[in-house]
Amino acid sequence: MKPLAIMKKRAEVVVRRTGVTPDAFTRQAIETELTLAERYVRFVTESLAADRETQRTGEALAPAEAREYIEALAPGRVATRPRPEFE
Repeated sequence: MKPLAIMKKRAEVVVRRTGVTPDAFTRQAIETELTLAERYVRFVTESLAADRETQRTGEALAPAEAREYIEALAPGRVATRPRPEFE
């Protein structure tokens, strides 16, 4: 079975079980993928800009502080942003 045929079968099962129309399912799938792709492009763009700024200024967070900050933000808590160190 070709990959496209496998995806079509999977989509048919989902459409049948959820009761949405095939067109609505397709539109939602495209919308979801577009949103994910846009978020990825924004993430990469912002990451590259931050890297250029770090290279320009020499400011960087200590790895342990960065990790603590990210772990505090992950569950949705408010965290105090650490201050950068100079190389």
